Amino acid sequence: MRRPSRTTAIRVAAMVGLVVIGRSLPAGGRAAPPGPPPHEIRPARVEIRPAPVETARAASQRILDAYASYPRIGPTEAEKSVRDLATTAAADRLAADLRADLARLAVGYAGGATQVWAGPLAIRETAVNQLVRREEVWFARVVVPPGRAPYVEWRLAVLGLVWERDRWRLDTFDESPGPRPAEMLGAPDSAVELIGRLDGFSAERS
Repeated sequence: MRRPSRTTAIRVAAMVGLVVIGRSLPAGGRAAPPGPPPHEIRPARVEIRPAPVETARAASQRILDAYASYPRIGPTEAEKSVRDLATTAAADRLAADLRADLARLAVGYAGGATQVWAGPLAIRETAVNQLVRREEVWFARVVVPPGRAPYVEWRLAVLGLVWERDRWRLDTFDESPGPRPAEMLGAPDSAVELIGRLDGFSAERS
């Protein structure tokens, strides 16, 4: 009686083992090879460099260059430009001053646009505080009125700049006669030659 019972137990154990093994195998009867480990996706490193900050000195030269272009581009574009250069508080005042200056220029030099080039010669900067700068710029301005001989002016501009909206912006602008060097010997260039040689030039910025 013992032997049949032991044999039966062995058979039952073998069948249970086969069922367990069968469940662990994929369809087809063979174990599948282990899959590759999951690939770790790492985001590419992007180096973000801060944009260079324009100095107040460079901003003063950029603003002088813009003012020199206003007689040529016309009052509408000139006013739009000066408003973009200005602080929020000074935009209306500077735009009104510019309109008056351009109106006087149109009356004085009628017959077309006046060509102007301004070249800075020396700059003195005063830091009023961290957000305010006073830029004094001695510059030469070449003026070519329509139908008239060209001439040069030696001017001193005083620009009050304020750091506003992530940029140095113009808050005050005053201009007066500056130191004047002695005239060079010889006759000046003609207007045609002067315009031909200076066309496309703008003030150098440091």
